[in-house]
Amino acid sequence: ERPAWGSSIFAEREVLLDASNNYLVDGNLTVEVDIQVMLDKPPAWTPTDTVRSDMLEFLDAADNTDVSFEICSEDENTLLYAHGPILAARCSTLASLAEDCDPD
Repeated sequence: ERPAWGSSIFAEREVLLDASNNYLVDGNLTVEVDIQVMLDKPPAWTPTDTVRSDMLEFLDAADNTDVSFEICSEDENTLLYAHGPILAARCSTLASLAEDCDPD
């Protein structure tokens, strides 16, 4: 007998191929799997779902940006910081404006 991980009770190939058992119908194999997870205590660490807030913070921060646009109005001038690779992927027109600019 071959060693098995989890359970040593498996269906024999002949049983699966036997049409009277209805496991194999029109080339489709039907398998029923029962899984039971037993924990003595909750997991020590559960990852937090902070991807959205992390990305928004990343996009709002001037740190690590490689492009900035100066937006001028009658009342004020504002700097809009951006990330070149994101511009290139999402907005080719703005990315092309930043290509020929002096990095300083």
